[in-house]
Amino acid sequence: RIEESGFLTHEEAKVINMNALYIFLKSDTAGLLGRAQKENRLLREQNFVFSEELKKIFKGLKELPEDFTVEALVQGTIDALIVDDDGITVIDYKTDRVENEEELKERYTRQLQLYGEAAGRALDLPVKDLLLYSFRLETEVKVPSL
Repeated sequence: RIEESGFLTHEEAKVINMNALYIFLKSDTAGLLGRAQKENRLLREQNFVFSEELKKIFKGLKELPEDFTVEALVQGTIDALIVDDDGITVIDYKTDRVENEEELKERYTRQLQLYGEAAGRALDLPVKDLLLYSFRLETEVKVPSL
């Protein structure tokens, strides 16, 4: 149907893993997104830019002096953002070839935390959840907020 509607070309439609798509559409993540869409609480592909101290972005940099206060611009695009009165949920889709949830968390926790920081600042709301959906693992992975 999406090919017939012109949303995807025939070549694009041929490379879609229909089984992974089906599993995603049956997932809790898709249900959450669908409910948010119906209730007009879903924002997709949200670009952001904000300034932050470099040592706050890269928390593991211990060799920096205490008075080191260089600012850096952080920019990105949030795949999906659900806005509720009591906070926000950030969802990012991943298609990488990872072996397990821990590897996924290791790669992307800090990225999602920064996405949450950006969305929280922009909307003046706390972050409720940071979620990764891995098409490779066919699962949702919750990562810790700051």
